[in-house]
Amino acid sequence: MPQALPANPNLDWLKKTAKQRLIQLRTRQPGAKLHEAQLALAHHYGFKSWRALKAHVDRISPIFRDRDRVFEAARAGDIEAVRRAFASGFDPGTPDAEGRTVHQIAKDRRLRISRAIQTAPREAARTRRACGIRTP
Repeated sequence: MPQALPANPNLDWLKKTAKQRLIQLRTRQPGAKLHEAQLALAHHYGFKSWRALKAHVDRISPIFRDRDRVFEAARAGDIEAVRRAFASGFDPGTPDAEGRTVHQIAKDRRLRISRAIQTAPREAARTRRACGIRTP
C-alpha cells in the first residue's frame, strides 16, 4: 500500500530522500543509479514514475500557483508584475504548462516584456545581494 505524501511536499526534500535511498540501495546493488532510487521513491508514494511524482508536487506547490500568475501577467502584458517576479527570483527560463517561457509568450504577443527579461538577471542578482542571499 502506498505511503501518503507529507502535507506540503517539497521537491528538494524528495530529491534528498532519493539520494539517501540511493546510498541504501548501493549497499545491496553497488551499480545502482539515482534514477532507480527516484523510481523506488515514486512507487513508495504510489506514483508510476519520478516524473509523475514531480509533476504532482509541482501542481500542488504554492510556487507553481505563483508561476501561473507570472505567465498570466505576461499574457496580459503586465510588465511590472513580470519585472517584480524576476526581481524576486523567478527564473526567466521556466516553462509554462505548454512548455513556453515568458520570453516566448512576450515575443509571440510582441510585448515589451522582453525588456524586463533582458534586465532580469541583473535585477535579480541585485535583489539577492541586497537581501544578503549568496549565489554560487
